[in-house]
Amino acid sequence: METETFSTKPQLRLLLDHLAAIKDTRQSWKVAYPLREVLFLVVCGTIASSDDYDDIVDWGEAHLSFLRRFCEFHFGIPCADWLRTVMNRIDPDLFAACFSSWVAECWPDKPDLVAIDGKTSRRSHDRKRGQKALHLVSAFATTTRRLVLGQQATDEKSNEITAIPALVERINLAGALVSIDAMGCNPNIAQSILDAKADYLLAVKDNQPTLHAEINSYFDTAPSNTIEQSQTIDKDHGRLEIRTHTVSHEVDWMTPERSHPGAFRFPKLTTIAMVESRTERGDKIETERRSYISSRILRADAFADAVRSHWAIENNLHWTLDMTFNEDQSRLRAGHGAKNMAVVRHFALNLIRQASDKRSIKRRRKRASWDPLYLLQILGPLSAVNLDSLPWLYGYLLLRHHSADPKQQGSHNNNRSYHRPPLRLASVSKRRRELACAGRGHPSVELRAWRFIPACGRYQRLCRRWCSRIAIQTRSAVAGMSM
Repeated sequence: METETFSTKPQLRLLLDHLAAIKDTRQSWKVAYPLREVLFLVVCGTIASSDDYDDIVDWGEAHLSFLRRFCEFHFGIPCADWLRTVMNRIDPDLFAACFSSWVAECWPDKPDLVAIDGKTSRRSHDRKRGQKALHLVSAFATTTRRLVLGQQATDEKSNEITAIPALVERINLAGALVSIDAMGCNPNIAQSILDAKADYLLAVKDNQPTLHAEINSYFDTAPSNTIEQSQTIDKDHGRLEIRTHTVSHEVDWMTPERSHPGAFRFPKLTTIAMVESRTERGDKIETERRSYISSRILRADAFADAVRSHWAIENNLHWTLDMTFNEDQSRLRAGHGAKNMAVVRHFALNLIRQASDKRSIKRRRKRASWDPLYLLQILGPLSAVNLDSLPWLYGYLLLRHHSADPKQQGSHNNNRSYHRPPLRLASVSKRRRELACAGRGHPSVELRAWRFIPACGRYQRLCRRWCSRIAIQTRSAVAGMSM
């Protein structure tokens, strides 16, 4: 049984730290909405079923008190046009590197099977400017947590040959078996995967006509003692599909010395394989043969699992982005907006997929849009003893007896037992004290910083008792959330 590895830092803390690490090129004294706040708003809004900037702004305005538990949002929520302008100007390569670093640090366990494939955002084109639709190449862990590991943007599908090595170089693939469709059947791509201390499994089609013909010819006449076979049967939706997986490790005949000069040869090639499928649907029978090469010595059953797992990137990533996140309907096409929002969707999908309940991705997004505690559960705790990770009640306990409302205070002026003078927060800025007096609290002030200096000495005992009560309730709440 495999053990899962987690980061020593809380998941939400890692997210905030990595978002804060992105360089903001604006003049700091002119910044009303820090980049960290903007990115956190966009990620949370995307998780909460908001598919465009207008939806994100509406959700942010309705949940501003929740967002202020993690960032100041001194000037509230920016408008949709301002969000669009900022997201268009962020360096997409830097943002993608931030995402890959966050995934590697948040889930440091090594993936066993990684699928790499490209997806086109259909409506991101701009015919007036001659701009083609965005094509994004993604790496997806098909068995371990089903995480997006990284992505690389290209202008069109034909540029995957140059995008895949750049993507492989950015992410940690040590020990993984990397599967790619026929577009990635290239010696340079195979070498880049080996340089990353991983192994490749590449589909071979007519883009490598000589190699494809050689593999088909070999399995037509291969002796039975040189091959290994396994068979799987799937029956569903009125269809019966029988797949026969055949592998062979006899590849010495494919070396350049024994083949024609000038042929493309793949480094460290140790396995050739074939999948023969027979599909019966009513009165129709369809047959298909698919060829593969690999640098890992694979048995027939391991090869069958790897080939079948590759389709997870289509079903669990591309289909989810299209049908649940409506990525194909997005008309973002100016600046770097389409690229950066594609990365934001990957941020959101990775966080949503780690929820432990049995809801679908669609239901999780829907519930997170109206249940802040469920959204907090998806984001994960900020710290073991930080007020950010507590339910709403505990953020206001210290302040509920010190309302800034003059009418409420005036109603108790004649009763000494209810009238309490305001308290000053130690080591907290004036702005944060104002937010606290307004009943909002501030999340970046940890429990140890909630120390009060009473305006009158006779309230010192009362303040000390309140702080001890908060500490007990904080520990109880954290223990309850970790169960």
